[in-house]
Amino acid sequence: MHKFLFFIVVMALFTPIALKGAPIKTIKTLATSAHQKGIQLLSKKGYQCQTSDEAQPLNWNCLKQEKEISLTRSTVYVNCAALALCHLDTQAALRSLFTGKPRAIKTFSVHDHEQSTRWHCLEPAPDTLKICLSSQNSSSQ
Repeated sequence: MHKFLFFIVVMALFTPIALKGAPIKTIKTLATSAHQKGIQLLSKKGYQCQTSDEAQPLNWNCLKQEKEISLTRSTVYVNCAALALCHLDTQAALRSLFTGKPRAIKTFSVHDHEQSTRWHCLEPAPDTLKICLSSQNSSSQ
């Protein structure tokens, strides 16, 4: 009985770590994969992916419940739910994606008639797409 309880406690401790690692691994794979391979990966992970132009499928938007990932030829745009890092601030979440030499984070905003979204982008390393995370305090106007 004690062995069973010990097993349950150990599993309870390590399960959140395993669950949080999967989205980060997916984003890292997207950042270093060919465009079409990335779309296939997201489809296998249960995302519904659509392109705005079937003739030239350069821009894809992929949704899975509250998780959203968009891809272009040069950038992966994600929300914090897709990273499972909503408990961190935006810059800390971005920096947690890749270890090693710190990279610059640049910020820009996109405004439309419904809302304003601030994006924080981790500058790419060689052979890596730029990763942009939407600010968690995007406000409706």
